[in-house]
Amino acid sequence: MATALRYTLKRRFALHLAAFGILCVGALSVTLYLVTHRQESALIDRIVDDRMGALVEEFAAGGAHLPRRGQNASGYIARGPADREGLPPRLRDLAPGKHAVWTGDGLDYVLVRETEGARLYVAYDAANHEQRLAAFRWSLLAGLAAVAVAAAALGSWWAGVLIRQVADLAQRVDSLQPGARDTKLTANLDEEIVRLAAAFDRYQSRMIQMVEREREFSSNVGHELRTPLTLIQTSCELLMEDANLAQRSRRHVARIANAADHMNDSIKSFLVLAREGDLGDNERVSVRECVLESLEPFREALKQKGVEVRLEIGEHAAIHANREAFFIVAGNLIKNAVKYTDAGVIAVRYVGNQLYVEDTGCGIPASDIPNIFLRFYRARAVSESGREGLGLGLAIVGRICEHYGWALGVQSALGQGTTVSVEFIRPGHLFEAGR
Repeated sequence: MATALRYTLKRRFALHLAAFGILCVGALSVTLYLVTHRQESALIDRIVDDRMGALVEEFAAGGAHLPRRGQNASGYIARGPADREGLPPRLRDLAPGKHAVWTGDGLDYVLVRETEGARLYVAYDAANHEQRLAAFRWSLLAGLAAVAVAAAALGSWWAGVLIRQVADLAQRVDSLQPGARDTKLTANLDEEIVRLAAAFDRYQSRMIQMVEREREFSSNVGHELRTPLTLIQTSCELLMEDANLAQRSRRHVARIANAADHMNDSIKSFLVLAREGDLGDNERVSVRECVLESLEPFREALKQKGVEVRLEIGEHAAIHANREAFFIVAGNLIKNAVKYTDAGVIAVRYVGNQLYVEDTGCGIPASDIPNIFLRFYRARAVSESGREGLGLGLAIVGRICEHYGWALGVQSALGQGTTVSVEFIRPGHLFEAGR
């Protein structure tokens, strides 16, 4: 957030300010050039008119036919066709009036007038005027470029001054911890920024209250639901120990116990999601012990399916992590492997600092792999298979791994099996031999 304010907004403000400055100066430059051009044109017209007046006076006094040359101007008198043949080619066919004639070296402004059967010509070389206009034009362009650079620099500095307080506020807000109060948050700030800071503070207070209500609700629900579930599970265990219980009733009790276990697992999953994966402190965790404990609830199902379990984990393999988090991750990965493997092998390996859960089950389509860690998402092939599930197991795994910085990897081929890996990214001294 602070980076966006400090750079993006600053650059945008500076560019807008520079563009505004360039637009204003550019408009002024164009106006100045047009005014100067008009003034130069009026000056040329006045000079040509003056020279024509002098030529008319000379003609009235019986002046010769030869051209009368002056500074930047030439005058001609043609009393008939023979005189016109002696004129410069560019003037011979000109009708009375004002003309702009290109000479190859520059532009001549020509005034032609008829009087008493003769034609009088004044040709004025405007090279000096054109040079002045060109020099003025380049001066304006250079000035515009200088203004653009100055406006960009000034805009950047000014933008920094104007948004400094916003950037500072963003940095302070970004550094706040949940539930914390910074008494210096509004120190040395303008009134508008103080109001913005107060709005942030009110928003944070509402968020804290909402999170606290959610945590309290989830804790109360978990407690209230687990109490009767424990009673149901205990009752089912006692009934199963009764030798006089009929076989049909025993099956019903087993179904009730399985449903209670499923509901207990669902409650635990929802609580993990509600608590954002925060499950306590880290400790030394035996990888083999946790994996064996995770496998225990599925021994009967694996036996009925005839699925072989291969455990390739050293006796002393251990990591420094939260035990509950590791147990939930391993348990969910193993549960998925058991659920979707009807025959073949499930292998659990720990190599280096990575845990692998491999199966020969139905596999996952390549298009579904990027989404399998999303909450309530179930792969298309899995949904079509009719297997039960909420799509929360891998979502919980993804949430916990993200929280603790563990890297997840998935490789799968439809109809051949799936391998899920978890890399525990921590300093090397926190791990013990995996094999």
